[in-house]
Amino acid sequence: MRRLWILGLCGMLMLSGCAKKTEVAPESSTEVLIGVPSPMQPVKGSEDFKEIGIFMAAPKQAEQAEYYIIDKTLAEIQFHQDNLKFNYRGAQTEEDITGVYEDRKGDPVRESITVLDETTEMTIEITVQEGRIALWKWNDTHYSLYTPGPIAEADFKKIASELAASSLEAAKHK
Repeated sequence: MRRLWILGLCGMLMLSGCAKKTEVAPESSTEVLIGVPSPMQPVKGSEDFKEIGIFMAAPKQAEQAEYYIIDKTLAEIQFHQDNLKFNYRGAQTEEDITGVYEDRKGDPVRESITVLDETTEMTIEITVQEGRIALWKWNDTHYSLYTPGPIAEADFKKIASELAASSLEAAKHK
């Protein structure tokens, strides 16, 4: 009797394994395997950011620029420059928009930037893996620039300062 009970249990387990639902790959590349839409939607260019009130563009020297709107609130440009990959983001929020979850080391460096007679403070942080993050704000829009690769402080500040200037200029000439 015990042997019959064990065989029955094994048979039920085998049948239940056959009845499992098989996931089908989504048709759209913006969906994950379980069919939930990705919050990261590719767009054609920085002009598309205007629909969420963000004014920013890739630097002129950027290569392989890709543009995204994340969760219908955050603009992101991924680009390469000087053999390094950068993520440039903008959003109208007080939350951390960097998308960098790596610990920071040392004290942040803060300096003032003046563009078109407006001044803001830029903060530069270094991650434990030697990546760099720049943060600044114009009016209600926060911006961040991140590269995971090693880059000289002066070179990073130059790129970040140029993007800070162009973001304000773009917002002023909407």
